[in-house]
Amino acid sequence: MVCFCAAWCDTCDGVGDIEIENFPTLAVYRDGEPVFFGVSPPQEGVIRRTLGAFASGDASRAEVPNAVSRLPVELGR
Repeated sequence: MVCFCAAWCDTCDGVGDIEIENFPTLAVYRDGEPVFFGVSPPQEGVIRRTLGAFASGDASRAEVPNAVSRLPVELGR
């Protein structure tokens, strides 16, 4: 899981040009494949339920921008 917070945050320089419309925005991956990319309320229970829903093997690959799709590889360098 990757949590995007704000465009002005210098910590995220390594993620490239990813358009974030609101925050926090989450990207959830399973086995390196994106299964979720979107805004989530910053509440522990909501995030726990979101992750639980995508933890099952039934979740399919999400359509995401290329930069988001490549993020696990980029962060692994």
